[in-house]
Order: sequence, then C-alpha cells, then structure tokens
Amino acid sequence: MDMRNAIVRHLGLKDVGAMRADRRAAEDYRVGDRMGIFNIFAADDNELLLGIDDSHLDVRVSVLKPRGDASRYIVSTVVHIHNALGRAYMLPVARIHPLVVRAMMRAAQA
Repeated sequence: MDMRNAIVRHLGLKDVGAMRADRRAAEDYRVGDRMGIFNIFAADDNELLLGIDDSHLDVRVSVLKPRGDASRYIVSTVVHIHNALGRAYMLPVARIHPLVVRAMMRAAQA
C-alpha cells in the first residue's frame, strides 16, 4: 500500500493508509469504524460490508459467511468507476486484485 499511496498521491487521489492487522475482537467493531483501509458500512452475523469512496471510484467488499459452514467465507467486490482516471487505475489493479484478496484472507486466518 505504501507504493500505491506514493504513486497515486501525485494524481490527486486519496492516500488510503496501510493495510495493517487490527486484532480487535469482531464484536468490538461497529458500523462506521475503520477496518484496515476500509470503512464498515454494514455488519450482521453472516456478512460484513466494507467500502471506500474516492473521486475516481467507489469500492465495496462483502465478506459472507455461508450459513452452517464456519470454515469458509465468500469475498465479493464491486467497483463503481466514476471517470477515466478510475478506468486507468483499475487496469493494473484488476490483474493483481485476486492475489491481494487471497493474501488478505490468509492473513485473516493467522
């Protein structure tokens, strides 16, 4: 994230901070809190909805725990692109995104 922030700062985009591990217990988070680089938009027993908004795009991440299967999670992302800068930003990001999500989920297991 440091490299990303250094590059996009020159383009006028938001420095989203670091993806750092915050080891608070799940029940200590509330809607409106920040979790890593994301804001918590909604949460219930089965799903966590995270997001981040900027002038070039909005991102939403759903982490869903299927009912009856505590060992699996389904991660879905949606990106709403606002302009040409958002399209240009997503070109490289879309290619590495699956790797980043997998790494984040592995880190969450630890």
